[in-house]
Amino acid sequence: MIYCLRIGFFLAGFFICILTRLQPVAADLLQASPKIKPDFFVSMDGGEASEYAIVVEKETQKLVLYRYNGVYEPVFNVKCSTGEVPGIKTRSGDKKTPEGVYFFTGLFEKKYLSAVYGEMAFPMDYPNLIDQLNGREGNSIWMHGTNKQIKDRDSNGCIVLANADIEKLSKYITVNRTPIIVTDKIHYTELDDDQTIKEHLMAFLHEWNGALLNGSYERYLSFYDQGTISRIAWWDEWNDMRNELRQSGVPADIHLNKLSIYKHNGVYTALFDQLIQVGKQIQDVGTRKVCLKTEADTIRIIGDIYQSVMPKNNEQKAENPFLRACHDLKKYYSGNNDIEALVDKWLTAWKNKDIETYGDCYASDFRFKQMDRKAWLEKKKRLSQRYKYISVSKEKIVVKTGVKTSSATFIQNYKSSGYRAVGEKELIFKRENGQWKIYRERWKKI
Repeated sequence: MIYCLRIGFFLAGFFICILTRLQPVAADLLQASPKIKPDFFVSMDGGEASEYAIVVEKETQKLVLYRYNGVYEPVFNVKCSTGEVPGIKTRSGDKKTPEGVYFFTGLFEKKYLSAVYGEMAFPMDYPNLIDQLNGREGNSIWMHGTNKQIKDRDSNGCIVLANADIEKLSKYITVNRTPIIVTDKIHYTELDDDQTIKEHLMAFLHEWNGALLNGSYERYLSFYDQGTISRIAWWDEWNDMRNELRQSGVPADIHLNKLSIYKHNGVYTALFDQLIQVGKQIQDVGTRKVCLKTEADTIRIIGDIYQSVMPKNNEQKAENPFLRACHDLKKYYSGNNDIEALVDKWLTAWKNKDIETYGDCYASDFRFKQMDRKAWLEKKKRLSQRYKYISVSKEKIVVKTGVKTSSATFIQNYKSSGYRAVGEKELIFKRENGQWKIYRERWKKI
């Protein structure tokens, strides 16, 4: 419940006076009252570092930078200028500043800007997913400096700061991560008022993430609002990779790190860093933004996008970052192609007398007769030093992949300055740290 509805008439009037007339005092008061926060903040997590968020109040023409480090603390509070026409932006040229949860998509330095934009400019992601769902149009909404004095409601829709203020603020901004929440008036709430919905949203997101790794298409799709997202175009390709990953036996997981949740006008925006792990290998997928709505006891996703690859109008959509990360990790779990590539690496290393690369092809617990890996490589090193040249090739390779072990059988033609042989070679492979390694080998003359 909004904080001002929970206190007595006298205190309510006191807070209203402060928030509408003496904003710097409000910031000091909040700093001294860690149980109070702007009601936009449901949850913030910057990992090991502090997380920052910017709030713009159009009514008072103030911008406040908040830091979350266990409590929501105002760092500084400065004057700004927003659109000269009141209200929520709906179209290009209406001279209104949009309201909602936005993120910065880049930074333009002074050398790239006209003088009117001052020292620097941060483009915002207006229209965002929620704006698009509501038919709001327009573009080129920035937070920027200026070459003139700051006046109330003096922009064409951008958020304008004094050059000194935007330079100070820029130190706390991470592109595609730091939110700028724009509202007509800030309302405050007690710190734990959102605890129940926070727990529900967190549980929902982790169930959704679990369905991506282990659920069916129907299960995963059920987390989305069918009126806005009725199909997942990339699912079939992911499912093929997921099946191959399962067959490999390599453990996998998908992590949601630095999960923050913001609220505006009944819509929740969750922001997190997504990572996929295969064995011990971890790939950073990207920063993902998910918009959610609640109706009765139901939560559904109404928007889902990766921050760094937001498609522009009339341009082909970029490759899905999740699929790209899976492709990058494929070498740690794929089957036949990787086995044959390892055989080629092993043969080439032996021909080149590259014992270090040759040894890298073997598992740590490799054994051949009475020799362990160390003794085997010492023997191979002595042989490589004895022969003037080594030539070895393969024919008719047959690869069989399994969950825990795989094998490659082929005809091996071996020639060196002191020995020649043709035989059937069999290499047995096992997974070690997510990669295939030679575990056993056999040879018989033909």
